[in-house]
Amino acid sequence: MSDTRTCVECVRPRPLSSFSADPRTQDGISKRCDECRERIADEKQKARERRKGERRQADPGLKAKRKVINHKYALTEAGRARRARYRATEGGKEAERRREARRLDRSRHDAEFREKLKARHSRRRFARHGIDEVQSWGMWYVQGGKCALCGNDFSSASDAAVDHHHGTGRVRGLLCDRCNLAIGAIECARFGADQARNYLKAFDSNAA
Repeated sequence: MSDTRTCVECVRPRPLSSFSADPRTQDGISKRCDECRERIADEKQKARERRKGERRQADPGLKAKRKVINHKYALTEAGRARRARYRATEGGKEAERRREARRLDRSRHDAEFREKLKARHSRRRFARHGIDEVQSWGMWYVQGGKCALCGNDFSSASDAAVDHHHGTGRVRGLLCDRCNLAIGAIECARFGADQARNYLKAFDSNAA
């Protein structure tokens, strides 16, 4: 076997070390030298960037339109199924780990980013219960910035948990995390608050 090979692009004989492996060829070696492959890849990338720039000049709102289209598709059943299939793969799991690591690292050093994450989490939490940020702040003002059950102060509406009826989904008020967990446990359990109170009293009397 010869120690040289002629590149089909630049038509120059080059040593085999200048060619990368390519399983698509018969002998497993690329027909183009590495230098030509890099040049072609750069030309294709520049052509893609040029076409992208031309499309943006023709329609300045194209990027925003595509973002809306992609977001709408992500909310469909097909979009959710596709995202779930990808997340179940090893590549999807690794990508999720990298995103979470970047998010945690940024949240440790960027106070503004932490506030944005907190606000986004609050909006999503309120949206799950059918209320928006304005309505949540209205409930916060009506309650005087306090938990509707124990009276603890909230620094903002985003610090509160949304208490809702588990059967109908109707929002009842804003509670602190501790009261919200307690109410949820009593509502879902087969015992009532009076039974729980009697149980605690019996334990306290026995301990005394």
